[in-house]
Amino acid sequence: MTRAEVVFAVVSELVRFAFGLAIIGVNAYVLYLILTRTMPEVNKDLVIAIANGTGIAQGLVLGFYFGSSAGSAAKDRAKGP
Repeated sequence: MTRAEVVFAVVSELVRFAFGLAIIGVNAYVLYLILTRTMPEVNKDLVIAIANGTGIAQGLVLGFYFGSSAGSAAKDRAKGP
């Protein structure tokens, strides 16, 4: 494996990790707002839709890191070149 390939692999993992962390942070912030603020009745459905969307995105991130994609990546690393 060349140095460029190693750098690319490290940077791509860092970007994926940062993106996943950002999604989890946004979901946590949305849930915090829902639980601590009183929302007007007019915006209730919009807030619920946003909470559902961020929750689904968080589920996808967790599924990627701990689900079949993580197992597949580990298998590929163990297999070697």
